[in-house]
Amino acid sequence: MSHFYRALLCFFMLLLNVSATNHPVKPLVIYIHETIYSTQKEYLTKLCDFPILLKPFSGADLLGKVLWGREKLKADVIWGLEGEQAFNEKVVGIAMDLPHDLYDTLSLPFKWESRRFLPISYAYLAFLYDMRSVEPDLKTSEAFLKSLPNKSTVIPDPRTSMVGRGGVSWIEPQHYGLLHQKVRTYPKGWSGAFALFEARKVSVMLGYSTSVLLHHNKGQGSIKAALFKEGAHPIQVMTAFLVKKKDRHPKAMAFLKILLSSEMQKTAFHHYSYAVTDIKVPAAYEALRPENAFVSQGFSQEHLKAWMAAGYQ
Repeated sequence: MSHFYRALLCFFMLLLNVSATNHPVKPLVIYIHETIYSTQKEYLTKLCDFPILLKPFSGADLLGKVLWGREKLKADVIWGLEGEQAFNEKVVGIAMDLPHDLYDTLSLPFKWESRRFLPISYAYLAFLYDMRSVEPDLKTSEAFLKSLPNKSTVIPDPRTSMVGRGGVSWIEPQHYGLLHQKVRTYPKGWSGAFALFEARKVSVMLGYSTSVLLHHNKGQGSIKAALFKEGAHPIQVMTAFLVKKKDRHPKAMAFLKILLSSEMQKTAFHHYSYAVTDIKVPAAYEALRPENAFVSQGFSQEHLKAWMAAGYQ
């Protein structure tokens, strides 16, 4: 190659470097559930070798952003909507199809059919009870409710909490009247329910089977998870999906792969959830798997109307 062409090549390479410097990669914008944000943001910043912008929201606010923002969404990735939204046409409509190889890495104890929503973690809904105050019947959910004292229970409000939505859709509508008799109040979210339960204002709360470990870690060994002998417990799946855009962020797919990496999957246990890939599960978590379970498909408007009509105040 002549000196002239070498000089010309160097000149063009210099221009490319200057261009890249003047146009840095835009941060990948991720709308994220606040619980996941609080436990996993440090791991994300370590594992992502590209700029990311995390915007945390409560479960209800995150869903609201997706439902009402739609075409105006600034997010590239939504992480933290429960799997039941895979059955919500309004949400499904803004999610991109994902390649099959992402799903090949999953190891799930349940069937997952959506190819737009990627499972990232999951947990089993369960009632927790304080054995110092109550000795409930653990045969079925109906028998459990009937055995509880009136106003002894707290459930997050199904209008604002995915735990509440899952719980109320789990209980058959003909038992909503019984549910209202047993529930003292419906706080806005899980944290409000937990605060009342921890303060022993109530003896029972709706959470996840693994939530009992949070109490045991505080030395509260009297707290038990009610795993029913008959019937099945709902599984709530935390998902991630890519927002459908004309120009997909070049790092969006790489981010999903990071979420399925062994480093990130191990952090599922930090927020008392189960990993979706084949990694070793702590013995305490294995002991809290219900014998039978099903993937929750959500809380319909019919459920809400029936729940309100049954005597909600």
